[in-house]
Amino acid sequence: MSTLLELKNITVRYGMAEAVRGVSLDLAEGEIITLIGANGAGKSTILKTISGVKKPTTGEIWFRGERIDKLSPEKIVARGIAHVPERRRIFPYMSVNDNLKAGAYLRKDSEIGPDLENVFHHFSLLKQRLGQMAGTLSGGEQQMLAMARGLMAGPSLMLLDEPSLGLAPLLVMEIANIATEINKQGVGIILVEQNAGLAFRLAQKAYVLETGSIVMEGDTAELLNDQRVKEKYLGI
Repeated sequence: MSTLLELKNITVRYGMAEAVRGVSLDLAEGEIITLIGANGAGKSTILKTISGVKKPTTGEIWFRGERIDKLSPEKIVARGIAHVPERRRIFPYMSVNDNLKAGAYLRKDSEIGPDLENVFHHFSLLKQRLGQMAGTLSGGEQQMLAMARGLMAGPSLMLLDEPSLGLAPLLVMEIANIATEINKQGVGIILVEQNAGLAFRLAQKAYVLETGSIVMEGDTAELLNDQRVKEKYLGI
């Protein structure tokens, strides 16, 4: 498989503090990778840097053969990267329908119809709630809306930040199944997830971060047999 995304020796600072230090990773077309680590390890910062919300102090980010770390977030979305941030970040005082339209704001109206039907295939419940204010949805429904809004951008890469946060186990599995379906349609996924067991089930490859640096990486099947991973992240 060809490389979809590549980070080369990325360092990111908040003021004088280094949040990410010398991170390199790659994602193949149609692959799911996961970033795991404790709170504050730099996982969300990496996603924000890929999507252009943060700018790297050093290093390069390449997407489909084009360097993107100097581009604005809007141009990065237009290239095919959708960021679904932690804690949903939907527009609560807008309807479900308007939230979905907001996800497609960079696209032509003629392109939206087929993707809207695809969204309803994955998130059939949203079709029944189009006129409802997004802020009145349950936590699980808001997470579905956040993912659906990301899909409306027509991405080839989705950045999912803690999609299971605060959800009941049944909803977690539903979100996981939908992510798998989206991936099967050819969308690459970078998953940040505190539920390491879930992350390892979904992803083909994992990067383990500690204090802003990658300390371990490899196929999830191999890392599942690593005693340090078992004890520290899986509680085995």
